[in-house]
Amino acid sequence: DSLGSSERESDAVAEVAAKISTLDTSSRLSVATGSGLVGLKNLGNTCFMNSIIQCLSHSRPVREYFLSHKYKGELSSSSKMQGRLAEEFASLLADMWSGRSDVVSPNKFKSAVAKSAPRFVGYSQQDSHEFLRFFMEGLHEDLNKGKKGKRKIEDPPAGLTDVELAEHRWKGYTSYDNSSIVDIFVGLLKSTLTCSVCDHKSVTFDPFWDLSLPLPRSRGSRLNLQSCFAEFTQVYLAI
Repeated sequence: DSLGSSERESDAVAEVAAKISTLDTSSRLSVATGSGLVGLKNLGNTCFMNSIIQCLSHSRPVREYFLSHKYKGELSSSSKMQGRLAEEFASLLADMWSGRSDVVSPNKFKSAVAKSAPRFVGYSQQDSHEFLRFFMEGLHEDLNKGKKGKRKIEDPPAGLTDVELAEHRWKGYTSYDNSSIVDIFVGLLKSTLTCSVCDHKSVTFDPFWDLSLPLPRSRGSRLNLQSCFAEFTQVYLAI
């Protein structure tokens, strides 16, 4: 088949991932007495780290998971950091939401990060997105309940619907990567390749931790998150 149109779609995580693995939010705890509106001390040029901490602190599922201490029952004994990254993050969040201070120092947290990743040793400027990816994967490793060893990817049976194919891919992924961090952040990206000659379609689902969304090309369009997603899911024609 010749190469035809390539369509990228980000299926709603609730339609696939939440059907299989959901975060327990049945009883939302009042786990913080403060508002969380506190500053973080800049340790040299660590604004790249502080900005990510602030974003995660105000992500309700993340905050409630750590401040309720649910994470303690899910710490992995096989993690390289032995849970220290998760523990220090939970401690930092507790300080930020205690209501005791307007400014909090992330010094202990920064030390745990440096021990886990030598590239973050020191106080020089770093890339925020790179830090976010490292930190989410580090937390995931501290909390991963999935299988260990070499990853085996099983081919899906023939004749599956798109939903069944997504479920098969998600089940295979979470058999090795299974943590509350995955439940909160990871989704499946659906890609469809259609042959322009015979109309045969090839559908794949790939896990993603984050998405880099393009800005709309049309200057006249309204700029918001929905328009960025619309640009991301455009159909492309390859000749």
